[in-house]
Amino acid sequence: MAPLYDVFLSHSTADKPAVEKLAQKLVAAGITPFLDKWHLIPGRLWQSGLEAGLRDSGACVIFVGAEGFGPWHRQEMLVALDRGARDPDYPIIPVLLPGFRKPAEIPAFLAQRGWVEFADLKDEDAFHGLVCGIQGKPPGPGFGISAVSPAYRCMAQPAEGFIHRSEYEKVLEALCPKDRTARSSPSVGITTALRGAGGFGKTLQTLEGHTASVNAVAVLDGRRAVSASDDGTLRVWDLESGVPLVVMTLDAPVWAVAGSPDDRIVVAGDWSGRVHFFDWVVPE
Repeated sequence: MAPLYDVFLSHSTADKPAVEKLAQKLVAAGITPFLDKWHLIPGRLWQSGLEAGLRDSGACVIFVGAEGFGPWHRQEMLVALDRGARDPDYPIIPVLLPGFRKPAEIPAFLAQRGWVEFADLKDEDAFHGLVCGIQGKPPGPGFGISAVSPAYRCMAQPAEGFIHRSEYEKVLEALCPKDRTARSSPSVGITTALRGAGGFGKTLQTLEGHTASVNAVAVLDGRRAVSASDDGTLRVWDLESGVPLVVMTLDAPVWAVAGSPDDRIVVAGDWSGRVHFFDWVVPE
């Protein structure tokens, strides 16, 4: 008899928002997942509901995020590994979520299996690998090669000494594509439009240091900027030297950032819905 669900999604409570986003993408891809938030019935024993979900799923995905394993998360993994020992064709897929930095915490039996790693939740290459793992088929050529959107650069000279609005719109689309499935670069390019020897669209500075996609940038006082990334950090940059002055680490990918009017407070929003306020001091 065919399983009731294609895959059981095992995860910690801290990773539930990220896992639910991926579950929605799986449904759109034609995969039927078991997610506790969606399938456990209020008023019933949730332990038996999890047991039934594992039993009735054709595969199991073990998500591991920045917080590592939760207690019931670990129990689900042990049940899945026991089933995998008895049924070699039962897929158990470890998935590393953005922010995971503790490879030593992956149990040895789980680490023996091929895993999927998400640089960020928009990582289409990793999602393709996840779907193939659930379906038990090879991902094919190109898996593991990131498709990074090229940086926008325009070398045309503006007519009559001004920059047409359409040029700004092209830059905006390159930095913040309307197609949210596009991958962005883990570097911050700061570009200005100049007339003269440097030409139009001269790149003044490229700041590198983030290890995942950069989601937002805010200029603080004209001399410094702060960037937010899926690697879980905020970085305050000196725009003249390109040196990171302050690195603030969160426990989740950071999707938005802004500065206060006096530029002393940095406000950041992460994927879990939390808003963080930082009072930072940069050494002169």
